[in-house]
Amino acid sequence: MEQLLEAVRGYFAGRNAAWVTGDYVPALAAARAQPGAAAELEHAVVLQRRAVRRRGISILRARTRVRLQPGRGAVKEEKTEVEVWAEETVTWLYADRTDVGVEARCILHRQRWQRAADGHWILAAVEAPSEPPAEAAEPPVHPPQPPAVPSVAGGMSVIQPLFTRCTHYDRVRVQRYADLWWNGHNPDFPVLAADSANFASQCLLAGNMPSRRTDGGGGWWCAWPAGGSGTPGWSDSWGSADRLCAYLLQEAGGELASGPRELKVGDLVFYDWNGQGFYQHVAVVTDFDGRGDPLVNAHAAASFRRHFLYLDSPAWTPRTRYAFVHLPDAVCYTGRG
Repeated sequence: MEQLLEAVRGYFAGRNAAWVTGDYVPALAAARAQPGAAAELEHAVVLQRRAVRRRGISILRARTRVRLQPGRGAVKEEKTEVEVWAEETVTWLYADRTDVGVEARCILHRQRWQRAADGHWILAAVEAPSEPPAEAAEPPVHPPQPPAVPSVAGGMSVIQPLFTRCTHYDRVRVQRYADLWWNGHNPDFPVLAADSANFASQCLLAGNMPSRRTDGGGGWWCAWPAGGSGTPGWSDSWGSADRLCAYLLQEAGGELASGPRELKVGDLVFYDWNGQGFYQHVAVVTDFDGRGDPLVNAHAAASFRRHFLYLDSPAWTPRTRYAFVHLPDAVCYTGRG
């Protein structure tokens, strides 16, 4: 299978060069890519060049690391056709008008390679990565629960007094967590197919955002018992970008900023790809470029210091709408008990 590995390495080496030059033809020629497989790389490079032009930057260097994932695909006995799962991690060094920056992305590829009569391997088909995976239009909602029965003492109902809990929102800890786990999964939390809200919620929790669980499973919380003991679960607001946005604005003191440059590290950007009023993706602000535009970390696909516009994403459309959510430095909520 050494010839196959050489073919795979050659293809990704060509992709790496294309990020800098914009010329994807050598990569396709090296892999003898069939039309369908060629279209995926052509589209990816076109999207990247569009984003580069819009931002006014130049790509100075690209470095690609590829990790094959054995066991995720089937190898036929005659070994003339092989399914390859490859995790491509790309790091770009770029220059804008005032500074030099670094951006990284992790993309999972599912490819089908066929051996030709002359022994060479041909890239026959590529399953274009969904980036980021689409959430359902309407995530499940916990059914309404009856109000809790007040405690009784001496035959008289006792109403628990109201209290207010406040914590300092630590933006440095949010940034550190987002940088530590941008391309990995913390075993203390679940891994979801559409993982952006789950990852953003973990970052918020690392920054001292107070978790709270209300009657009926509402609020914002995640229960992921260590060692598998206990019942795992999480609130809709933990695992859904749209519900997380609503929770932060309605219950956590978050406010909509007038524009992206009003945000701070630790704030969030929400994405409505089709402009229909439902947010399918969320990213955490971790830095700013030379123009003052937010750079974000996110999951699905794993992204490090990505420009907030996501113009190089296949999910982006001309109808894309953004919500820029600024979080207060002191996060408070009022409750009983």
